[in-house]
Amino acid sequence: MITITPLQVSLFELNPRVPNNSKTSLIERIDSLFSSLTSNHLIVDARDVDFKFGNVPGSINIPKDEFEGVVEYLVQKLSDHLKETRTTTCTNQFSVVFHCASSEVRGPFCATVFENVWNNRDCRVHTCVMEGGYVAWLAVFENWYGMVENYVRE
Repeated sequence: MITITPLQVSLFELNPRVPNNSKTSLIERIDSLFSSLTSNHLIVDARDVDFKFGNVPGSINIPKDEFEGVVEYLVQKLSDHLKETRTTTCTNQFSVVFHCASSEVRGPFCATVFENVWNNRDCRVHTCVMEGGYVAWLAVFENWYGMVENYVRE
C-alpha cells in the first residue's frame, strides 16, 4: 500500500461528480462512477456522516461500515472497466486512493480490504491512502475554486 499526499492527489484528473446522496444506493453510485470514468484513478471516501461537510471532487463515498458489503462489486466493476479500456496486458497504471477524515482508521481499513480482494487480478492497481485524509485536503485546498465539493463551514 502506498501513502500519498493531498498535493499528489490534486495532480490527478478530476472524475465527473458522483451522486453521493443518501437516496442513491451504493450499487447505483458505483455504476454511476464507472459509466463516466475517464481518468486513471478512483478516490474512495470512507467517511460516514462526516461526509456531509464536503468532499474531494469526483470522489465516491462508500462508508467504512458498508464497504465490505460492496467491495466485491467494486472490484468486479473496476476489473471490467480496466479490461474494456486498457490493452490486454493492462500496462497503464491505475490508482485507487482511499481516505477518511484523517486517514488513520477508516480509509486504511478499506484500502486493506480492497487490496486483499483485488489480489491476483490480471491488471495491476496501486492501492493508496491519502495522508492526513480530508482534513489535510481541506487545509490545503479550502480556498481553491473547484477543489472542494459540497463544503460546509462549521
